[in-house]
Amino acid sequence: MAAKSLEVYKALSIEARRKILDLLIRKGPLDLEECSKIVKIKPITVRHHIRVLEQAGFVEAFTVGREAPGRPRQYYRAVKRYVNLGFPTRRFDLLSEQALKALTSKIGAKEAEKLLQAEAEKLGKELLSRLSAKHGVQNWDFEKFKKYVYPALEELGCYPLIEEGNGKFTLKFFNCIYYEISKKFHPIVCNAHEAFLKPLAEASGFVKEDHESFLSRDEDACVIRFKAKP
Repeated sequence: MAAKSLEVYKALSIEARRKILDLLIRKGPLDLEECSKIVKIKPITVRHHIRVLEQAGFVEAFTVGREAPGRPRQYYRAVKRYVNLGFPTRRFDLLSEQALKALTSKIGAKEAEKLLQAEAEKLGKELLSRLSAKHGVQNWDFEKFKKYVYPALEELGCYPLIEEGNGKFTLKFFNCIYYEISKKFHPIVCNAHEAFLKPLAEASGFVKEDHESFLSRDEDACVIRFKAKP
């Protein structure tokens, strides 16, 4: 594993760091005390997490001089960048690109999108079945989703951040496991990713409300919102 890839993996593998990164993306720049108060983590721990994010290139620090005598104030902000967590370097995207080109050429973009969504949804159902068998879950709910599905998404390399409230929840993905191919085949690949999540969310009582932003469009995160099933 390359040293830089290890730093990136280390930075995003801890949920607290993903929360701090998300906070700096949404509300930064912020100083250490502001970050600490919002994420409710001790300043010394926040400082450690920010240092790891800095080393991985996700966050940068800068100072602002005070009007009154004293030390300059240090702030932190998110760096606009995307880092692929594939390690070692793999080029499966080349084969995927050729396969998608051939598929869309043969049956058309709309039919190809339908086919990919159907296959992706099947993969989501298979994952749900494996998790149900592994953990003895017969009836899914949101608490079980957080306990079992969320870690499974982390294992896939998605590294999501989950936010909940008012009968809804949001998944924010800071890493896209389909990034290279989704850049070239947006929204076909992104819609397939949604289809993969569909059975996982529906089993827990939720349906997609909105796909707000996309890493494939060089936005800060892939944000998908879910609401309770009617």
